[in-house]
Amino acid sequence: MKALRLVEPKNFQIVDIPEPIQDGNHVIIDVERVGLCGSDLTLWKGTRIFGSGHIMGHEYCGTVVDPGPRKDLCIGDRVAGIPANYCRNCFFCNNGMENLCNETVTKGGPGVTIDGACTARFAVLADKAFKLGSGVKPELGALVEPIANGHHAAITRGNVQAGEKILIIGGGIIAILTAWWAKKQGAYIVMSEINEGRIAHLKKFGVADEVVNPMEEGSLKAVQAKTRIGFDKIFECSHPNDKLFNETLIPMVRKGGTIIQVGSMEGVLSFNFFAFQYKELSYVSSWSITENDFTEAIWAVEKYPEEFLPHITSVISMEEVQSRMTAMASGKLQDVKVIIDPHR
Repeated sequence: MKALRLVEPKNFQIVDIPEPIQDGNHVIIDVERVGLCGSDLTLWKGTRIFGSGHIMGHEYCGTVVDPGPRKDLCIGDRVAGIPANYCRNCFFCNNGMENLCNETVTKGGPGVTIDGACTARFAVLADKAFKLGSGVKPELGALVEPIANGHHAAITRGNVQAGEKILIIGGGIIAILTAWWAKKQGAYIVMSEINEGRIAHLKKFGVADEVVNPMEEGSLKAVQAKTRIGFDKIFECSHPNDKLFNETLIPMVRKGGTIIQVGSMEGVLSFNFFAFQYKELSYVSSWSITENDFTEAIWAVEKYPEEFLPHITSVISMEEVQSRMTAMASGKLQDVKVIIDPHR
């Protein structure tokens, strides 16, 4: 069967691999949809430490063809897989922090450090397959993982409360899904984005209460002024750098406020420590997802499917991924969320 392998940085190839064989520990699925995300882009660029050589695909869903040890699953059931091999026995797993389990690092995560689901059939560890409602479309099944990331940022780590004034830096899919959860809590949302296509999308679908382009002089300061004391919380959902941190994040958040780091970077971040300390700011990081985030995301797609579908802007074949990655790397791509159909 065909699969999409990252052979080396900037080089996706369609390869032929054997179909998975049941070993008694997995659920084998016919993969229906796979999400393409910013993490895949950094892997493709070669800027992530995880390397290359594996089959891509960590956001996915499919229908069961062999439930293995799962007596609660039947052939034909639609499931989404959580892309982490946590152990369920350590301190972190026992305290709802599966994303920090050491075995997630040592055993790897499908589509990130080991072979993923961008293929015709895939073997999911039995306890990592989560059943979806019968009405959940395949595209939304592949969106469960990023929706869970939004929940982890806004709720698990950000603890957004009703009435808070929130600034979100970035207008990509994780920023959108972070905003979705924050709005459900009753917060007032301002989003900052420079891509005109994304700005139009955010406004068209009412993702935020206000959308600003920070390239327009004074735009961010104008919305900050409306808060009187600054934003309660700022979610950085793009890629942090010294200039952004020192000239936007620290000045825009109120005294005693919180900056939540959602976007990833590798390297050293330098910032004005006195300015940070003087305002008694908190800096919180958001990394991956927990099992609770994942089950909350399933609840969301089952209850509010029509609120997520507009953000899926393209469904492509595996053969189109290489060219789409090149377009994504240019920064000019207008798509919000791209989904792969491995059978197309």
